Amino acid sequence: MEIKYTKGFLNDMERLFSSSWRYSIPRFFRDIRFRIKEAYLRAVRGYDDESVWDHYHWAARTNAQILRDLAKNKVGCPSEFFNKKNKKDECFKWKKTLIEMAEGFEAALSIGNLDYMDLEKGGTEAHWRKKEKQLKDKFDKGMNLYHKYFYNLWD
Repeated sequence: MEIKYTKGFLNDMERLFSSSWRYSIPRFFRDIRFRIKEAYLRAVRGYDDESVWDHYHWAARTNAQILRDLAKNKVGCPSEFFNKKNKKDECFKWKKTLIEMAEGFEAALSIGNLDYMDLEKGGTEAHWRKKEKQLKDKFDKGMNLYHKYFYNLWD
């Protein structure tokens, strides 16, 4: 079955999604009021409407970034992760745990974006299901760690 698009549809798609300056400059000025409103809402209440409309995506992206930053710039760690024998990095196990938590949130983003379904390369449904299960397992592991160590996410 062949899908045929009307000329009007193709023109609208070009106008809405083109990166050509002919369309992007007017779009910038049209969208600037929404960007100002979003910045105002973030300053006043700490989040904008886009964060509400797509909360899981915002939370997963934000938490993954925060956890990776915490792993990179950590100063201390919970006592159960402290290893006196490793003088270079006493908290290396905590860093690994923080990265696993971040990978769990990143797996949630991949599941939500359907990144595992690479349509251009083909692949079978069984392959996609296997990749989806791997991502869900990574997500579950990260969320279990996040839940277990939630009160230890400090620096």
